[in-house]
Amino acid sequence: MYLTAKQRKHSMAGYTLDQTILIVAVIAILVTIIVGSMGWELLSRAGGTKMASHLRQIETANGQFYAEYDMWPYEATNNSSPADNMLVLLGDTTKATELTLDAGEELKNYLPSYETDGSTVTHPFGSGGEITQEVELNGTQNYLTLTLVSVPRAEAMEADESIDGKSTTPFAQGRVQVPNDDGTSSTVTLKYYANVVN
Repeated sequence: MYLTAKQRKHSMAGYTLDQTILIVAVIAILVTIIVGSMGWELLSRAGGTKMASHLRQIETANGQFYAEYDMWPYEATNNSSPADNMLVLLGDTTKATELTLDAGEELKNYLPSYETDGSTVTHPFGSGGEITQEVELNGTQNYLTLTLVSVPRAEAMEADESIDGKSTTPFAQGRVQVPNDDGTSSTVTLKYYANVVN
């Protein structure tokens, strides 16, 4: 059976403008409901995943520093202060008192995404806070341990799960810990046991 030109034109017609607006409105309402119910959880998980990535980035920077200079950052500062141990990773030559550099050689910045005011290094989580690094015993091994102050609790919990796995008691053991956790604070001081140094 053959269709006339008028029948073909009518059979190929799409949605009317009213129908298209209605479909777009329904989709917008559904998206609003989904984002409203899951949005904060997704944002929190994204922040925790980002934090886990940053912790691993600093751990890698420590390894690169060791590979380049045959000493850990705390050895380059003679473990003078936890803040100085981080500043060395950002290329602060004045803090690397134990590191012999060739004439004109600059200390490489292994963490270009971090900021410093010359005396402290800050992290980008929540409203920010100080990051320090020192050698600390955990179990039977010494670790280069990162301490991040004023970390949002939800992001710390997600980083803990990302690095140490899911646990019924967060921060109880593993590489991500929160000493003296009361379970109610919105921000915590997080410790990350990064590189083994013994």
